[in-house]
Amino acid sequence: MLRLRVFRSPALLFATALLVRVYFFVTLFHVTSVQRVWDTGYEACHIAASIVSGQGFSSPFGVPTGPTAWVPPLYVGILAIVFKIFGTYTTAAAWTMLLLNALFAALTAIAMYFAGERILGNGVGVIAGWIWALSPYAVTMSIKIWETSLSALLVIAALLLYDHVKDSPHWIAWTVWGLFWGCAMLANTVLVIFYPFLCIGAAGRDRTRFRFQIVAVAALCAVVGPWIVRNYLQLHSLVPVRDNFGEELWLGNHEGVTGPNDETRHPLAVPAELAAYRESGERDFVAGKQRAAIAFIAGHPAEFASLTLRRIAHFWLSPRGSGWLYISALSFVGLALAMKKDFVGTLPFSIALLFFPIAYYSTHADNWYRHPIEPLMILLIVYSLVRLWHQIAISGTGGPKRIGSDVSLT
Repeated sequence: MLRLRVFRSPALLFATALLVRVYFFVTLFHVTSVQRVWDTGYEACHIAASIVSGQGFSSPFGVPTGPTAWVPPLYVGILAIVFKIFGTYTTAAAWTMLLLNALFAALTAIAMYFAGERILGNGVGVIAGWIWALSPYAVTMSIKIWETSLSALLVIAALLLYDHVKDSPHWIAWTVWGLFWGCAMLANTVLVIFYPFLCIGAAGRDRTRFRFQIVAVAALCAVVGPWIVRNYLQLHSLVPVRDNFGEELWLGNHEGVTGPNDETRHPLAVPAELAAYRESGERDFVAGKQRAAIAFIAGHPAEFASLTLRRIAHFWLSPRGSGWLYISALSFVGLALAMKKDFVGTLPFSIALLFFPIAYYSTHADNWYRHPIEPLMILLIVYSLVRLWHQIAISGTGGPKRIGSDVSLT
């Protein structure tokens, strides 16, 4: 039995997660230029620069191309504020964005701590939080100037909010729930997959909560509505949040696709593609790519199935050689155990593993697309190992033992 009370300190966990990432940044940029971080988020950086220059939310590829909805606006807005204060593409701006990512990651560790302890018990949150704080893989993901670190925080925060809302009969809680999901959608559109399932789970069989659902939807619309109106006025099309799905679908499904994360035909990589985008405009360009992708899928069903299987494998098993086969397998084991314990209470875990990746299965996959759900995966892995340890303890003592007494950090 571990008797290390200090590791139960949320303050220590937060400080460690933050400082480990800062140390990594400082060490890395002793041997390379901090300016290289801008290469990790081309579209977001270009749009933010366009905002600061007075051109509005436009031009995702670094040349004037007009209004865009290529990426969601929340993280880009944060980046634009940083550019406005510290200068566009300056070293100070780069460090500010890195520190913000580190802050998001440190807050994720704290949220994992509380979510794990409250929902899964058995010291799961403590162990998972420290794994997140110290894992070299999780640390290196903080270097990407994209919404990745923010999305991971939003997913684990959604777990905590869901645990609160499903037991709350108060309209204030449901208003916060709707406002939260509006912001989450403006940060990462794929997160919308969580919302309908979690609303159903939170309402349960209590029909009186229907009015709270209306309040939540109204709050969500209040956040997302202005962006939708902006897109309609600027792009002359109804775009809920972002409009590049057709391009993403085509990148993964066309003649000559080389792998599950092939972006060699992206407008940033091929001048001819960028020229076509500029000539036709974003709406028509994306629509054309979507038609081409659907035609390819319809004409090559076997190849599409093969590409989809490769994307599924890549999503769960990359990066190669790092043991992700076992990590992913253990997370699904943990999911099965958690669902058996409390199906409704652990619904966010089910959505994360079973539904969140679907968009990437059909388009293209990479390990950093998985990062938003990795806090939940770590919680499930720790939960499965704790349960295994408990079963071993039962076998060793020859009798049952109270769950939670076998793993203690007090």
